Amino acid sequence: MRALRWLATAIAVFVVLQPVCAQTYSVGGYTWDVVNGVRRVLPVDPPGISGFNFYDSEFLKDTDFDRTKTLGWLMSGTSPSGNPRFVELGNSITRKIILVDWEGMRLPNAPGEDLVVYEVGSVGAPEGFMIAVRKKGSTEFSPWRYEFANTFTAGYLVFATAFNLDDFGLAEGESIDAILIANLIEADRVDSPSGQGNVILGGGSGFVPVQGPLSDTPNQPYQVTRFDADIVYVGVLHDILPPGFSISGTVTLGDFVGDVTQIPVDVELRQGGSVVRSESVNLDSTGGYVLTDVEPGDYDIAFKASHWLRVVTQVTVSSTDVSGVDVVLTNGDIDGDNEVTLFDFGALVAAFGSMPGDSNWNPSADLDGDEEVTLFDFGVLVRNFGAIGDE
Repeated sequence: MRALRWLATAIAVFVVLQPVCAQTYSVGGYTWDVVNGVRRVLPVDPPGISGFNFYDSEFLKDTDFDRTKTLGWLMSGTSPSGNPRFVELGNSITRKIILVDWEGMRLPNAPGEDLVVYEVGSVGAPEGFMIAVRKKGSTEFSPWRYEFANTFTAGYLVFATAFNLDDFGLAEGESIDAILIANLIEADRVDSPSGQGNVILGGGSGFVPVQGPLSDTPNQPYQVTRFDADIVYVGVLHDILPPGFSISGTVTLGDFVGDVTQIPVDVELRQGGSVVRSESVNLDSTGGYVLTDVEPGDYDIAFKASHWLRVVTQVTVSSTDVSGVDVVLTNGDIDGDNEVTLFDFGALVAAFGSMPGDSNWNPSADLDGDEEVTLFDFGVLVRNFGAIGDE
């Protein structure tokens, strides 16, 4: 028994003495978890990696920080020295742009500052760069934004510039899925007399960007030697989230005996009366559908197929996938105006007796999907006559 107690004690001591790989770091007054760091760095302009330079950095070099997470390493895929690496951008006349993202994950807008960009430099000499963000679900990036550096950490030779997603027009809870980072050029202007703010690219009306309070020449325009920004890391100040959740269920195409997999269904997600997403989904053989990558929120979800009336139902997406969102669509809307009226009756009469290939064939008048316009289709229309779909 004494031997067993000794062995247990020895094992406990051994476990305690094992090094634990830290994930959380504080640099320049900002604390972040490596788990939330960006996962990919891509060249945008120029489009190839060969158009960029990569150099070693002192960034967290004295810690167990995973240096492969620095932007230079992520972008180039290597570091001959094994040290942290930064990406050098352009100069006073040439702009270079990189994109960083989380490979499908997203960063929500939370209260306060949301991310911090670390730029390598020397004391008193910040370099000019700007960022733009892409709202989740959008294909466009926000306007570019330039802000003064907030802190300088002499031990790592980095300036820290923090950004709040509020300043990019995002509401609290909305998310971004990518960030562009680029150097300012000498011709750029900003929209605020403070010398920082949204960037007017390449000139035009506006104000000259000035160096912030951490510069040895504060409130002055940048010297031509300070446009080659050296970006080493993007720290994320709260947790990133999965790409989104799914909404699934079944769509029953009323009074239809044909192949439902051949009937596309138009689906809209609406918030506050506005359509925030629309797409056409294909049903499986049982009428099942899945909408993927839906951000949390309260939605009105609208379903409309060719000769069926629109149905709108409500759904809340919070922290998990949503299933069982089932709808039944009413048949008979041949002309697609979301009502079953005499106009549909006229269209059916015009196509009556036809089959595919006939001159008067109208697939929307084949309400039951048997590839003929017959009395069965008249029966469907009569049964649903006067029905109106949801708006």
